[in-house]
Parts: sequence; C-alpha cells; structure tokens
Amino acid sequence: EEMKDIVKKIKLEKKKRDDDDDDVPDISEIVDTSDGGIRFKHLVTRINRFDLCLFQAMPCQLPEYMKYYDANEQFENVEKIRKISAKIKLEGSTITEKTRKDLNREVAALSTGVHQGFFKGILSNAGMFDATREFIDTAIKYDPDLGDDEIHKAGRNYWTCLALQLVICRTEVCFQPSIYGYSMLYPYTDDYIDDNNVSYEDKKNFNRKFRIWLRDGTYSYQYDKLLLSNELEEDDKDMDWVFEDIKPSSPLEEKVSYMIGQIESHWDRIH
Repeated sequence: EEMKDIVKKIKLEKKKRDDDDDDVPDISEIVDTSDGGIRFKHLVTRINRFDLCLFQAMPCQLPEYMKYYDANEQFENVEKIRKISAKIKLEGSTITEKTRKDLNREVAALSTGVHQGFFKGILSNAGMFDATREFIDTAIKYDPDLGDDEIHKAGRNYWTCLALQLVICRTEVCFQPSIYGYSMLYPYTDDYIDDNNVSYEDKKNFNRKFRIWLRDGTYSYQYDKLLLSNELEEDDKDMDWVFEDIKPSSPLEEKVSYMIGQIESHWDRIH
C-alpha cells in the first residue's frame, strides 16, 4: 500500500511538470536519431525530472527492511573493507577465482549496505564482476599510488553508473573508459579540495582550469582541435603557447586532465 501511494505521488508530480514543459520530447522519441546521436540535453531533463518527482514522493524515513548504520558501524565496515583489500593484495595470484569473487561481493555489500547475497547474481551474470575487476586493474596500473580508500570512493560511483546501465539500457555491462574517467575524477578532485594543507589560491587556480577543461576540453583536446581545423599555417604548428594557461602544471592536474580525456575519447563533445 505504501509503494502504491508513492507511485501515485510520482505520477501526479510527473504530470504537473510535464504540463509545464510540453516541448520536451518523450524518452522513447530521443534515444535514437537519424544521425546515430542522442538528444542528450532533453534526455537529461527527462531523467532529472523523474528523479525529482521520485525524491519528493519518498517518505522521510528509511523503509523497515533497510538497516541504519551509526558512526561506529560505518567505521567497523570500513575496517573490514581494508582488511579484505589487504588480503586480496597479499595473496595476489595465489587466490582462487571463487574466493576473489566472494571477497569482492563482501566488499560491495559492505560499501553499499546490502546483504552479500544481493550481488551474487548481479556480479556473476550481468558482467559486474568483470567490469569491476577491469576498472580496479586499470586504475592501479595508471596510478600505483592509489590507496584503497580512493579505489572504493571511485568504485561506488562506478557501480552506480553500471547499475544505471542495467536499469536503463537493460544490457550486460562492461568496462568503458568514459565511466572509468568520470569515476576517477571523484577521489582526485574531492580529496584535493578537502585538503586543508592546500592554499586557497591553489584551489582557486585548480578550479579555474578544471572548469575550462570540463566546459571546452582539456589542453590536449583544444590544441589538437586547433591543428585539425586547418586554421594554422605550417610555420605556426608550435603555437601550443595559445593554451599555455590551461596546461596541467602538477601531477594531480595531469591525472585530472587525463581522466577528462578518457571521457572525451568515448563521447564526442557537442558544440
């Protein structure tokens, strides 16, 4: 009965917003177009509207079947995750595939607050396990200094994207550079901005570059685009100084720029 009431509220909220904005097409009309692209802004508008309706219709408390974790339990779960991660690293190639999957399911359950059995079918049958393993292997290969906390922070975002693929696209998931890059931006940028040892001016300068990279493209993207535009004479091919102001100037900025580049390698920018 509670769920029926929630669904009714969602429909009422959705109808109210649809009446206010009739020019936004239905999702079924915008997934595929003649040029093979997606009218992305309209799709995002629809999804955001639905999510807002869902949020406003939800009760203020957790459902009875969901457990609330206090600060002590959260700390204990983090410690468990660290111990499991250390075990996987220590045993390395000697660990069996079955044991590795069981341990990864336990980490996923502890990270998301659900029982371990919840992930048994999803991880095995929908490609989640292989996609997650490739994500972790790729991240560590690129940045061997990544800690478990950073991997788990990025991993939570990565799992969310995979889950959206399952729900919206109804297809088996796989590793994609765009999802990898998007997820890795979280620990790299979040940890830097939260670091009290970094000055206000450094953070401000980083955010300025970060904003330009997201809006217009990374240094490499913009320079390559200029070269391909044929607007430069042969003698001007060394004009990389044009974008000197947005060049990465630290190892962290190199990593952030690289991750945005991973997204750019998978999705064309719309200008």
